[in-house]
Amino acid sequence: MKQAHLLKALQKDANLKLPKITDRNLMVFRRAKKKYYPWEETIMGEANIIDSSKLSKIQSEAVLVTSLADLEELIEIKPLAGSSYVLSASEPFNEEMEIDFDRMMSWLEHYGIVQYHIHVSGHIMPLQLRSVLERISAKRIFPIHTEHPELFAKFATGIKGNVIVPEKGRVYKL
Repeated sequence: MKQAHLLKALQKDANLKLPKITDRNLMVFRRAKKKYYPWEETIMGEANIIDSSKLSKIQSEAVLVTSLADLEELIEIKPLAGSSYVLSASEPFNEEMEIDFDRMMSWLEHYGIVQYHIHVSGHIMPLQLRSVLERISAKRIFPIHTEHPELFAKFATGIKGNVIVPEKGRVYKL
């Protein structure tokens, strides 16, 4: 549901060529729950909604995009042994993530699902970041997702644009 909501929001950008949530070939998985948010009800009124029961019947013809929170739906879906699960995430890096990962692996093992792990991270390598900044040619650059903004400012020396190390409490006009 969240991905469908995001997809609908992104469709407002005319430069993006995205499928419409009303496309009959696109099904939106709805997890059973007692109450839905207004944005979920909007999606349910527009999209081709599929639940665990229906998905169970057509699972060999579908790709399910889901999160760890939805793994309990496997009980209703009854996935076929030999099905594949692609985990697109970074490796667990704290105890809570380790527990969630172990729980997920237990579910997959229980159902005989093969797991493939593709590392995904929101972090960019330094030289790739420098290349992106050079192509963007921003007038001002604010390093905000770093523990060492001063180091970033030194790293960005020579890049077109002014690196501004944000100060807590100060307002910046964009």
